[in-house]
Parts: sequence; structure tokens; C-alpha cells
Amino acid sequence: MVGGCRGAVFDLDGTLLDSMPVWQAVDRAFLEENGAEYTPEVSAALRKLSITEAVDFFRAHTDLSKSSDEEILNRISELAKRLYPSIRMKPYAGEYLTALRRGGVPMCAATANNTDISHSVLKRLGIFDFFKAVLTCEEVGKPKTKPDIYLRAAEILGTEPRETAVFEDALHCIETAKNSGFYVVGVFDEMAEDEWTDICNISDTHIMTFGQLTIDN
Repeated sequence: MVGGCRGAVFDLDGTLLDSMPVWQAVDRAFLEENGAEYTPEVSAALRKLSITEAVDFFRAHTDLSKSSDEEILNRISELAKRLYPSIRMKPYAGEYLTALRRGGVPMCAATANNTDISHSVLKRLGIFDFFKAVLTCEEVGKPKTKPDIYLRAAEILGTEPRETAVFEDALHCIETAKNSGFYVVGVFDEMAEDEWTDICNISDTHIMTFGQLTIDN
């Protein structure tokens, strides 16, 4: 296990799942069907938001003042569910998770996605039961710019932050986990390529693929 850690917390989108292009497609479709333009600046802003924070962003950038949070979330979920069946795990992610499970390393998932979509994709990929819990920012009540979701995961795993590895692909998440005392593994994702140098500098270790890791390293 990396860094001699006793537990692991995995982000989903962009880390375990090769799903960021799907979320770009969802964001683009939602904005365009509501008369707004999808730009690189909008894409960069949405990457840092939980799905509930994205609701406020969409409302601010479209004529949805009369739509409820539930209506907006339901439409986002509808768009996502159409595309999520195409999502696969990142290379060697399944093998690494299997090795950790066989080695008795407890794991949690921590995601900015919503509960229904997260559970659905993990069950379809056959890895839902690998995790002691699948935590979402929606349930925890705080985005990943705050440490709550990682601290809650460590509590569930029964580990201290310093002995808990957090696997993330986004710079703002990596900064949060690192500043909260976790051992951080930066995972490369093409959608965050412009952040990669900073990710490498901040993380305790960084990987291009999970094939670089073994359970006893």
C-alpha cells in the first residue's frame, strides 16, 4: 500500500473512472438546451463543483430562475444516465482495487457526483462492494474544497489522516486532502492535464496509471 497507509479513499470521476468526457458532454448538453454557451472557462469552473453546487451555477448562467433544485438535478441525472453505461474504469484500476481488497486494506469512495449515479456505475462495474462506504458531497453537505468528506471517510475506515491514502485527479481536491494531513496520490487525467505539474509538486506521489502501483510498494 502506498506510503505504508492502512486505508484508502478513492475519488471516482477522473480517478477510478474514465468519465470526465461524459460529464463534459452532460454539462454542454444541459447548458445548450437552456440557451447558454459551453466554453473552456465554463468547463474549468464546473470541474471544481459538486453536483449540488453545479445547480446554482446552471441557474446563474441560464434562464432557470423558476426551476427547482430537484427539477434541475433530475434533468442532469437524466442526461448523465444516458451516457454513463459507456463509462469504464481507468487502466489497471480494477486490478489495483482487487489487490487492496485481497490484502485486507479497507477502502471508501468519495465523490462530488450524486448518490444514485455513483451507486449505479459502481454496481455495473462490479466494484460497489469493494468499499466500506460511498460518500458524496451531497450527503456530507460540503464540497471537496473542504476536508469533511475525507475526514468522514477516514473515520469510517478507522484510520488517521496520516495513514490514509487519498487518490484524486483534481488539483483543488489534492490541495484539500494534503492540507488536512492525508497521504495524497495524484492520478493523471487528460481533463486536468493543465494542472498536472502542480499536482505532481503537491502530491506525496503521483501516477499516470494504476499499473504503476502494487499493494506492497
